[in-house]
Amino acid sequence: MIAMTGSRPVKSISHWGAIGAIVLITFLWGGSFSAIQYSVQAGIDVPTLLVLRFGLGALGLAVLLLVLRTPIAWPALRDGLILGVVVTGGFWFQAEGLRHTTVPKSSFITGLFVLFTPVVATFFGERIKRHHAVAVLVSILGLYALTRSPGAYGGWNLGDLDSLFGAMLFGAQVYLIARYARRSNPLVVAFGQAAGTAILAALLCIFWPVPGAAGFAFAWTPGAILAVAFLGIVATALASGVQCTMQAKLGATEAAVLFTLEPLFATLIALTGLVPGIHDRLSLVQWAGALILLAGPVLAERGAGLFRRPG
Repeated sequence: MIAMTGSRPVKSISHWGAIGAIVLITFLWGGSFSAIQYSVQAGIDVPTLLVLRFGLGALGLAVLLLVLRTPIAWPALRDGLILGVVVTGGFWFQAEGLRHTTVPKSSFITGLFVLFTPVVATFFGERIKRHHAVAVLVSILGLYALTRSPGAYGGWNLGDLDSLFGAMLFGAQVYLIARYARRSNPLVVAFGQAAGTAILAALLCIFWPVPGAAGFAFAWTPGAILAVAFLGIVATALASGVQCTMQAKLGATEAAVLFTLEPLFATLIALTGLVPGIHDRLSLVQWAGALILLAGPVLAERGAGLFRRPG
């Protein structure tokens, strides 16, 4: 655990401890793909799902802040609200993109956030380590092979462009969290992000409704309730709190490479068939992509020696 004093976390956790925590929440996010797909199949439209997920996440984080007696300072809340705008835009572009493009293309293009994160970092004057840059390229290659589907990558359309904008925003989110978590209380930042996303998603539901959307009038089956609860409490409240806290110990590019494990975990969970109605299979090329994808984080953490000059 990281103890809180004032508005900053006490740095009592190791670098490898932070990596382990990030990998854990990446696994949880991987599980969220099946939960989202199940929710959509249950009749919940994407904007309503965002309101429920991030509203419940904000509520969970608010309870945690209350239990820890953490003061909500305006600078930290402001940072979180900025992130909320970025996250809402990212999810909205991703959802819009899926209306016009294939799931494999959307998955791969969204995964390009791992490339946009160092781009944003260099824009703010940060230098990217060579082994991190190589890890980014390896991760992109693995993502392409993992999401490959025959005939799914032909042409470029409006949905692909929307997905690309979403990837840019997610890349900016990863960088901004690393930046904000070092100067503000990370739990307050996480709360602001969840609350800001829920509020903006609610406004979009009101002023830009999805045609034919059921809103909150969908079938509240036990499965749908469980899926929403998992997305809100586990994949948002818990995962966002851990992400904002642990990214203070990692570089933005390093964290982005670790986050590329999310589609790998999502795929492995879908392979098990544990989620009703979701049971995927992989081709040999996709299995190769999974192995390549695993090499990205290894290079990010252990690749520095490969680029040292002998002697």
